[in-house]
Amino acid sequence: MLHQPVSAQESANSGTFAIVTGLQSPIQKLTADDLRELYLRRRRLLPDGTRAVPINWPVGSSERRAFSLAVLGRPPEALARYWDRMFFEGVMPPIVLGSLDAIARYLERDPSALAYLPETAVGDSMRVVAIIEF
Repeated sequence: MLHQPVSAQESANSGTFAIVTGLQSPIQKLTADDLRELYLRRRRLLPDGTRAVPINWPVGSSERRAFSLAVLGRPPEALARYWDRMFFEGVMPPIVLGSLDAIARYLERDPSALAYLPETAVGDSMRVVAIIEF
């Protein structure tokens, strides 16, 4: 299932995330721009028309903070007003899952899903579509 030589918290501080999908996903490659647009939900489809379902870690997690700073350019708490406005416009934020196992299970069930994980936590049932260093 998941390879966890270190905890997610320890690895999140190491500076490298893998952007992953399930093996059944049509998603093959994503850029930092793609990730920013998908995670801010300004775009919900990939260029080929494939639906994308981004998965976030909880707001207080070190994984979420590092990813938000590296990809979105601001900490999670600075996005609260943005999500209030988007919600009013009918746009929901990415789903939130709080563990590596929950993320792995979701990726296996939904080919449209993508997530960021500490690189050391990538499992055999996942495809790496990007690497983010911070």
